[in-house]
Amino acid sequence: MHINFAKTCGYSNWKIFLTVGIPSAMPLTFAGMVIALGNGWGTLIAAEMLAANKGMGYMIMMGRNYGRIDIIIAGMLVIGLIGLLLTGLIGKLENVVLKWRVKSR
Repeated sequence: MHINFAKTCGYSNWKIFLTVGIPSAMPLTFAGMVIALGNGWGTLIAAEMLAANKGMGYMIMMGRNYGRIDIIIAGMLVIGLIGLLLTGLIGKLENVVLKWRVKSR
């Protein structure tokens, strides 16, 4: 609908792409960024659990090996808080880039 309106107003294909196409794609782009961040963060922690000698995943595995539930829970809380912080930062960036949109996060 917006593309047809832009054509009616005489916009070139390039101007339609810039004014209609990109703004229409941005909400899905940010949703994909949040999903990719979650997947990447989880993969990083899993890799640390398997083949690292430092990091949060390694700390949790050492807590497991020594039977220290406090270390495990602390690691889980820190991992969750860092994930929450990163997701919040992407949400803030989304609100800055997409000022026209209702705030989602």
